[in-house]
Amino acid sequence: MSWISDLWRGAPANYQRRPLTISPDLIPPGAIILTSTSTRNIISWLIREVTHSRVSHSLLYTGGPSLGTIEAEMAGVKTDTIKSWLNDKSTMAWVWVYQKDGGLRDEQRSKIISYARGCCGKTYDVKEFLGFALGDPEGTKGMEICSRLTTEAYLEPAIQTSHKAPDETSPGDQMAWFLIHPDEWTLWATQNVRT
Repeated sequence: MSWISDLWRGAPANYQRRPLTISPDLIPPGAIILTSTSTRNIISWLIREVTHSRVSHSLLYTGGPSLGTIEAEMAGVKTDTIKSWLNDKSTMAWVWVYQKDGGLRDEQRSKIISYARGCCGKTYDVKEFLGFALGDPEGTKGMEICSRLTTEAYLEPAIQTSHKAPDETSPGDQMAWFLIHPDEWTLWATQNVRT
């Protein structure tokens, strides 16, 4: 299997690490950002293979002066800034930014971001992640994965981001939901950060 050896060779030859050209300060707070990385990132590759999707990660953009994000990754749920998040991911390949059509009302945005902030410090749910591979994802109380975090945050103001329950939702399920509901979700920006 050549892809296994490819994982250890580093980024593909046509990859250039460069910042997102979409201006982060123009992204609406509360937007959901879906990403995909090079196949040489084994976690991203595994998530995409198991979920049969182009995307492997989902995070919430909180905006504000810090241009903040909240995400669940292997190290747990944490805050970051969008600039450091995008510039530090050495194998970033694609970024999609979705927002609710017509934007979010202030109270909706507040509920979404407040819920996500309340999850900071939770550990990553490896059992649920592995459950996707076995066809039976099941969330563990007090733990998170990326797409469950963003799905549950949006359910606070009763906004759906998937046709599945939160602990069965993958980033690919969210993208599928956005694509089949173009009257409700707007693809605000997309970027291929590989040349």
